[in-house]
Amino acid sequence: MSETRADSRHAEMVAAIKAAARDQIRDQGAAALSLGAIARALGVTTPALYRYFDGRDALVTSLVADAYEELGKALEDAAVVAPVALDLRFVELARAYRRWAIARPQEYILIHGAIFPGYRAPLEVVAAAALRSLHIFVDLLARAESDGRLRLPRAYSNPDAVGRLGPIARTMPIPMVATAYSTWLVLHGLVWEELLGRLPGGLGEEGALYDLEAHAIAERLGLAG
Repeated sequence: MSETRADSRHAEMVAAIKAAARDQIRDQGAAALSLGAIARALGVTTPALYRYFDGRDALVTSLVADAYEELGKALEDAAVVAPVALDLRFVELARAYRRWAIARPQEYILIHGAIFPGYRAPLEVVAAAALRSLHIFVDLLARAESDGRLRLPRAYSNPDAVGRLGPIARTMPIPMVATAYSTWLVLHGLVWEELLGRLPGGLGEEGALYDLEAHAIAERLGLAG
């Protein structure tokens, strides 16, 4: 078998393993992910899966990175058609973030949830994919700053206060990274509560409270012209 054919077969098997894992996560939740069940679904032995992934953690890490990439692509696609006006653009990007999470709840939980005890996605593997989404919002803030309208919290201008951002802060301006990240935390909190069914009736329906907060964030940051 040629090297190209072998590589193709390997890629096909990796894709099949991931697809079976996603099916299992969708049906039973991420915490129930089992290599044995995946192997049975594919008609192979469990040890055979170790030719493609070192173990369950490695498979989950690959799925987390994939989910981050899919979310990043969804936001990039939304950015292409989003309004030019920065406040409306921010709101539309925020809506795209929520739409992806509501449409792909198990993938969203895979990214942000406690999947199983002892697991933590290795930053060196998933950071680039995770930053893909953050860059979308940082770029928007940079455009607002170049227009002279951006209002950043004064505390975020103190490098000592946000120095622990570490490698992320070396790739983007610290105040913008801190603002984008804290903004994401607000949006993430609302999405998470919605997925768990914890938002109050009326406000949580169809993302009403989420939309309200997205507009409020845009206003606080001075994005409106």
